[in-house]
Amino acid sequence: MNTILYIVLGIALFMILYQDLKDRAVEVLWLLLPGITGVVYLISDSANNIETTLYNLALITVLYAVVYLYFLLKSKIKQTRFQSFIGAGDVVFHLSLCTVMSPVSLVTLIVFGNIAGLLLLLLKQAKLTRNSIPLAGIHSGTLFVWLLFAVFLSPNSNPLLIPLAQ
Repeated sequence: MNTILYIVLGIALFMILYQDLKDRAVEVLWLLLPGITGVVYLISDSANNIETTLYNLALITVLYAVVYLYFLLKSKIKQTRFQSFIGAGDVVFHLSLCTVMSPVSLVTLIVFGNIAGLLLLLLKQAKLTRNSIPLAGIHSGTLFVWLLFAVFLSPNSNPLLIPLAQ
């Protein structure tokens, strides 16, 4: 069962990466598949429970609240530029990850995904038509690589639910 879930999750992550880099828009199906995979895993295994999902939801909510306040203070007007920089796809993707990962793994993914996004922005800055980062695509690519390494290095463990730091 876990192998099928990893394959479905891997396909969804790759499609999010491809579509976000190519079109800067991602189909809703691909964004919801990580969440659906997490719900299926939640039902089939009690290792990831509601408490972990609620911690992740709180973490994502605080993260987006801080980003929203940053854009609000930076623009110094009542209308924020938040929506022009953070798309609905980014929010849906991060919310769908709440059911799949442990809080430590989610924070690790966000940190390494943001580092990868900034590196991509620095490397491709001259070629970019828009001055923004495909956040959902970069984070899904980071998670895709993470899954590949984890599945091949320790195929008997669940790489999404095991915190990196004990």
